[in-house]
Amino acid sequence: MMRVRGPGRARDALYQLQLEHEAIRRLLREFDRLRLANEDRSEEKAEVVDGLCDALSLHVRIGEELFEPLSRLQASSDPAAFSTQCDHRHLVQLIAQLDELEPGDAGYDDAVGDIADCVMPCMDGEMSLLRSLAREALVDTQELGERMNRLRKVHQGDFTRVEVGRQRA
Repeated sequence: MMRVRGPGRARDALYQLQLEHEAIRRLLREFDRLRLANEDRSEEKAEVVDGLCDALSLHVRIGEELFEPLSRLQASSDPAAFSTQCDHRHLVQLIAQLDELEPGDAGYDDAVGDIADCVMPCMDGEMSLLRSLAREALVDTQELGERMNRLRKVHQGDFTRVEVGRQRA
């Protein structure tokens, strides 16, 4: 399948969501590769997990602000739609638990696996919901994509400030 590139495509919410999901999957695969290595790859694991947690935290924030209201809208006509969404509170708890662990700690790899188990099934549900809403003309994916970009810029700064604070500790 040929991907159309251009300024309109980059602003489309479906395209952005697909890219976010691909990045999350790529980070999970990279962690799994490091986990299976026969040597200590703790520093590399920590870098991958930091990127994964940042990507998921940003994804959750955007999801809570933009997609949860849309899923409620869809749930009025399809009650099963809301249940396909990831339990963000549970995901945030898993991220917080992982944040307390170091790569060499017992349970670290399992905590990443728990995050993967939580988020992987939800990504297809998110895409399906957004496609359904676009098909029913309940959402303009270009406008929603622009809102996603604005939120991403606002919240990305939050992670930068958090990271600076962590380095001082």
